[in-house]
Amino acid sequence: MRVGRPTIYFGIEENFLKKRSVERLIFLGAFHREMNNVLHVNKMEAKIPIRIEYKSLADMAYRIIRDKILICELEPGSKIVEEKLAQEMGISRTPLRKALTKLEKEEFIVVVPRKGTYVKKLSPKEIKEIYELRRLLEGFAAEEAAYFINRDQLKKMRELCKSHKVAAKKNNLLSCLIYNIEFHKVLVEASKNGKLLKVLNGFHLQLQAMRLRDAKYSRGIMETQEEVINEHLAIIEALSKGDGKLARRLVEEHIIRDSRRINHPNGYLKLKVFSSFN
Repeated sequence: MRVGRPTIYFGIEENFLKKRSVERLIFLGAFHREMNNVLHVNKMEAKIPIRIEYKSLADMAYRIIRDKILICELEPGSKIVEEKLAQEMGISRTPLRKALTKLEKEEFIVVVPRKGTYVKKLSPKEIKEIYELRRLLEGFAAEEAAYFINRDQLKKMRELCKSHKVAAKKNNLLSCLIYNIEFHKVLVEASKNGKLLKVLNGFHLQLQAMRLRDAKYSRGIMETQEEVINEHLAIIEALSKGDGKLARRLVEEHIIRDSRRINHPNGYLKLKVFSSFN
């Protein structure tokens, strides 16, 4: 007899959750909120389970595996064991493989011929390249946003900064990173360029996941949150004045500074300071 679909909370099958702590549960819920806008931060912090519906079993598998990667349930460089994952989620190999194909396209995993599938591990070179692309693309988005942004978006960005400040005072790293992702998401949305939003959202997730899963990749993240918030407020001010060139410069400088807050075991990452900043 076919077993019905499992109850899903925060993107994870109910029986699987029984093996995990409440903290991990909140971790997973936080990332779902960012990527799907289905959760609200105060609900997560209140530890209220939220039921999430999926389009298909493949979609469910994709989100579960992605979240396990984001919180290091699946370690960078570790092998993906299809049979084990399929059993945990109560699904067949077909939807699982569809999910893995999507994750490979998004560069969360890599397939090594005749060896298997592994969780992707960002190299120092890849991290540097992501920041370089962010600088170019988000700078452009900020200049465009200065002409298109509306009052509601400006209000939301200010509220995010306030919430970010509260989270920083509470020393809540997860919430700080969530508010940071959301701030940049609103900024890019205001540019009215959907393709740009999709590309940059992927970059943000890769970088934030890196910070969360391995503390040695970051250098005093909590100590720099006030600086980050002040930079965000300056960007909001430029946007509210419709000053596209200033908004672009501030965003580019913000991303360069952020790159210098990242510390990798194989070397301290530094982006070239472009002549336009001199």
